[in-house]
Amino acid sequence: MKPEEQLKAILKAQGDSYGYLSYFDNGTMQLTADYLSYKDDDGVWSASTHVLAVLLDTEGCKAAYGEEKIEEATDVYVSKYQWNSVQIIESWHSEEGNNWRKAIKTAYKLLPNEYITVSLEVAREMKKAGWGQKAIWFWTTTDEFDPFLYGAKMDGTQPTLTPPSSDREYFAAPTVEEILRELPKEIVITPAPFAKGGWRVAWDVKNGRSYCDTPSNAAAKMWIYLKENNLLDTIKES
Repeated sequence: MKPEEQLKAILKAQGDSYGYLSYFDNGTMQLTADYLSYKDDDGVWSASTHVLAVLLDTEGCKAAYGEEKIEEATDVYVSKYQWNSVQIIESWHSEEGNNWRKAIKTAYKLLPNEYITVSLEVAREMKKAGWGQKAIWFWTTTDEFDPFLYGAKMDGTQPTLTPPSSDREYFAAPTVEEILRELPKEIVITPAPFAKGGWRVAWDVKNGRSYCDTPSNAAAKMWIYLKENNLLDTIKES
């Protein structure tokens, strides 16, 4: 995903209390390096909000990352949103020149895993439609526990390319980036705050649009549609 798309996903997870997504949707707001730029009634663009003001908004961070207390290396208990805010700030200082890109990417990757990958229900649909089962993230189900995500970030090991062999049932849970690589390059993914689901993936008039609650699920729904209608092979051959 491009930085602006990642920023939109962050705003969505934050609850978008300032209504920025509606401005993006009607074309009066865009990401210009480290600022959100706004177009006034005369069509003049001007910088209005620094990107860090969005990424570090206290109430937004609470909504996106949660207020659960965690213990870090310093043995100090802090809220998850506070710890994530520190990581966003550190990423901003780590790469001069492109620090705004790094900060947005960091804030996006810190979103809950369930928001970045497809849901269990959609993962089941993708597997049934023929999505390959080599992935970094997997949904797994057991008789003892509720479904949960299994992957490299959760157990500290190297990325898992195939499901571990066990009696559990596994379903590859691709991220939106993984799915977009398998879709036509003309695909556009945008927030749709007033539409069913909240995210829209569009291709062209003939092949329509898909809507869902997260970017990954929306992209997955488009992939499933193209796969079930034998359109993916046509795309690759063209």
